[in-house]
Amino acid sequence: MATLNYPSRTAMVRNILREYRATDGLTGRDWYRDAYVTAAHFADDYGVTREQAIGVIAALSPQTQWWQNVMLAKQVLSAGAMVQGHTRDTMRKVNAILAGIPPLDVLGGQKVRSFYVNILDLGFSADVVTIDRHAWRTVCGANPLGKRNAVPDAGYPLARDAFIRAAAIIGDITPAQLQAVVWVPRAA
Repeated sequence: MATLNYPSRTAMVRNILREYRATDGLTGRDWYRDAYVTAAHFADDYGVTREQAIGVIAALSPQTQWWQNVMLAKQVLSAGAMVQGHTRDTMRKVNAILAGIPPLDVLGGQKVRSFYVNILDLGFSADVVTIDRHAWRTVCGANPLGKRNAVPDAGYPLARDAFIRAAAIIGDITPAQLQAVVWVPRAA
């Protein structure tokens, strides 16, 4: 097994700040609030709780672009169940959420659980940051994933801490908002 070499915490924070300064600092800041509004509309339209709608969105999020995520969630919520279109494990999680099991009792993985919390709290959490492959590339300043397409477990808390520190330096942004601001240009 190859040893993964991570940048120093200082370098991670510097990489985030560099990416942030390359943006207008505003685009993406309300991303989690907007995602919450989307989920709230789904909840109202399909007779589920907001937590269920957000849980379904989070469960469907890995390796999925946002527009695909929204489309899949809408299809699932309108049908009331998921019987095809994803992995067996994801379908099990989605159906459990729709059956009333609390999303955090079902969702796995730090990224998916953080994504759920960040949407639920509109991006205002002081210590929960969604570290996906884009955020990981930001903190590392390159493509550290190689052929893998997931953040290493040991890297997750380092990246989360770097976003928390960078947000404190900027001063008027939460760590989750900062993650969204630097993510939006990469996702386009």
